[in-house]
Amino acid sequence: MSNDNASIASSSSLAAASRSSPAHTDLKGWLFKWTNYIKGYQKRYFVLSHKELSYYRNPMECNQSCRGSIHLESAILHSYDSCSFDVSSGPKTFHLRAHNEVEKQNWISAIELAKVRLIRQMDAEYDDYFDITQNFSEIQTMLKTMQAKLNNLQQRKEFLSKQSSAFQQLIHQCEQSEQNCSMEFLPKIRAIKERVTVFYLTCTAIIKDSIDFYDCAQAHNRKLQVMLQHESQTRADLEDLVKTLAEQQSHLEQRAIEHQHHQQHTTSEHHHSASSRRDKSENENTEEEEFYDAEENASATEFSVTFPGKAHRIHSTPSTSSPINNNDDDNRPTSENSEHKKLNHHRRHKKLKNRKKLNSVNDSSNSNDEEDNDNYDEEEANSSSDDNEEIEIDVVTRKSVSFTANNNNSASSVCGGGGGGGEKHENSNDNFDGRVSNTFRSDSQASNDEDLAIIKRPHRQKIPHRPNHSLNLWSIMKNCIGKELTKIPMPVNFNEPLSMLQRMTEEFEYADLLHKAAKMNDPLEQMVYVAVFSVTCYSTTANRTNKPFNPLLGETYECDRTDDLGWKCISEQVSHHPPMLAQHCQARDWNCWREFSMTSKFRGKYLLINPLDITHLEFPASGNHYTWRKVNTTVNNIIVGKLWIDNHGEMNIINHKTGDSCHLTFHPYSYFSRETPKKVTGVVLSKDEKIKWVLNGTWDNKMEACKVLNPTQLTSKSSKPVIETGTPKLIWRRVLPTPEYEKMYNMTLLAVQLNEPEEGVAPTDSRLRPDQRLMEECRWDEANEVKSKLEEKQRAVRRKREEEAEEAAAKGLPYVPYEPVWFKKNKDPITDNPVHMFTDKYWKCKEKQEWSACPDIYLDEYKNWSQQLQFTK
Repeated sequence: MSNDNASIASSSSLAAASRSSPAHTDLKGWLFKWTNYIKGYQKRYFVLSHKELSYYRNPMECNQSCRGSIHLESAILHSYDSCSFDVSSGPKTFHLRAHNEVEKQNWISAIELAKVRLIRQMDAEYDDYFDITQNFSEIQTMLKTMQAKLNNLQQRKEFLSKQSSAFQQLIHQCEQSEQNCSMEFLPKIRAIKERVTVFYLTCTAIIKDSIDFYDCAQAHNRKLQVMLQHESQTRADLEDLVKTLAEQQSHLEQRAIEHQHHQQHTTSEHHHSASSRRDKSENENTEEEEFYDAEENASATEFSVTFPGKAHRIHSTPSTSSPINNNDDDNRPTSENSEHKKLNHHRRHKKLKNRKKLNSVNDSSNSNDEEDNDNYDEEEANSSSDDNEEIEIDVVTRKSVSFTANNNNSASSVCGGGGGGGEKHENSNDNFDGRVSNTFRSDSQASNDEDLAIIKRPHRQKIPHRPNHSLNLWSIMKNCIGKELTKIPMPVNFNEPLSMLQRMTEEFEYADLLHKAAKMNDPLEQMVYVAVFSVTCYSTTANRTNKPFNPLLGETYECDRTDDLGWKCISEQVSHHPPMLAQHCQARDWNCWREFSMTSKFRGKYLLINPLDITHLEFPASGNHYTWRKVNTTVNNIIVGKLWIDNHGEMNIINHKTGDSCHLTFHPYSYFSRETPKKVTGVVLSKDEKIKWVLNGTWDNKMEACKVLNPTQLTSKSSKPVIETGTPKLIWRRVLPTPEYEKMYNMTLLAVQLNEPEEGVAPTDSRLRPDQRLMEECRWDEANEVKSKLEEKQRAVRRKREEEAEEAAAKGLPYVPYEPVWFKKNKDPITDNPVHMFTDKYWKCKEKQEWSACPDIYLDEYKNWSQQLQFTK
């Protein structure tokens, strides 16, 4: 009975708030919110404002800080049953339950309506802001027009004043002639006199108001002129200041790099001369046994890996268990031997000094964001995790051992240092290079189709070279500091002829790692290949500074390379606010799917991109299911200097079947660090948190893995445990494109092939997007014009949907928002968040060429665009 009363009270309060408030008034009421598995749904007081949805413990807390909120601009709603629905934004999700279906529908309609109004308001504000900042000459013209209108008003005022005086004289003459008029016309004359008097008084009031308006407008016009001049000068000064500071910083960074290189060169020469003197003295006594001291000769490699709740520092040194015969170096070429000695002495010098320790990179904000701010709620808060504790671990790399005889004494020889061992071993690593070519055939396909002849389609090898059209990026970006990247109108001059859908597909260039991983029986070794694959997704970002096209809502892209690469992929832009794409890639032995959305902010000198969503990878044969989240990306030198990209942050890969995990650290680049740029380090942990594998490499070149020979459990009580590893194994090395591809937007061979025309694709495919195709053909002026038309068409469709949503909300009717064609939103069984899942309908519709469900997103004049293209036969 109490529940019914609460339901009636809540519904009545919500209805009363709706009736008593105008369209923009907040909604308030009680809803049940999921907290955790112990407490389940708890009653919370929710407040819907025009910008966010927030909640409190009770209405009395509304004047205090809220316990959690979701911004409506990027909010996504998902309904499950008659009373339950979710509101999510990035990693934050509210799982809510209303008392009844009517109340639930009221909340959903109100949230959708508030979101529509907020987006419209933000777009209008941004358009006004950008129009004002884009061209000050328009403001000058407006002020001149206003001044001309004021001058006209002054002339009209003077004319009215003269007419008023003449009117007054006419009234006076009528009064004098009234005495001489007969009684017959006297009433008519008095009526005319009264009307004329009223008209005169009205004109006098109009003149007075006109004078007041003129004086006020003239005063404000002068103020506007002064303010505009002041703001224009301030803006110009700030632009000059920012550019000067950026140039000075660039010069300082260059000097720091030169100084660092000079110090390294001097140190190398010093130790090389010392090495020569020592070798000469040591060779005089060859009858004595020779040993390398591990503490002196150690190739110290120290890196940090951040774990949830504690930070562990990995320190790598070679094994000390075997004596070394110095004559083993004679088997190497002379130059290699010399370089090896120089490297050993340089490392010995660094070892004798204080070891330089890298600071652990903070946990990625995406991976550690709380679902909401329930940490304020004592009854909902989980037990607080321990403070981050830094644990140092010595990783001793045991090399392959060979034996040589020297004066009847046997000595074991360790072959090379950590880096040398990796270089030497890489040539025998399964002959894998991950190259994309027309003769490539996946192992899984070859093993099952040995007797079948596979017909492989030819693919193009090049695209037209990028024309040299100079355009200053700073001239565009200086008006957009603090804005979202997706809201910055950019000409195609800064783009590459690929959409974001195609760019995400390109990340499967090294999918052969997944083919190999599918054959692994050991889930920990499989984790190694999955982790390295996640690193290879960034291999093309080092030199690719051009921006991909933002997909239109409903735009799709398919890439079927089962004949040569062993996988096929379909992507769709499923949301516009916030921008989000869904992707599903499948092969014979694995399936990968993900959503991709991001937040991006331009901060003047750099652009920060923060991915939000999760990647899923599943191997059906073993049932292993992996998830991970992408790290952050920063584009540097926006103002001055050459653009360069850095990927940095923490990546946690979890096997949800076995409980194994991998923790990768993408180290941020620093001008003042001697560490390898673009470095990636990590460890593979078993379910009981024992280190099984150690990973090391760079995200733009190669990745190596070392198996741990003495797995040690990581605990906060351990005091710098020593971990012994085997010989490094090269897992992946990047295939560098030929120099000619630098003229093709620094694309890889696979990227060049992604946008080649193909028959039978959906009419919404990115290959058929006219502005992108025109840009690829170097017709940039036409591409910019078509791009503007496409964006305006998309805005018109969005405005129509917003009007329909407002009309439905005004009538109290449910409104069905836009739904993707090939993906459907469901609840993720792993993360329990809403996610777009592939429906498997696309490939069936492609076989039948049934595209009636596809929206009309391109221009009418390019309806036959596909027929004008030269398709691959």
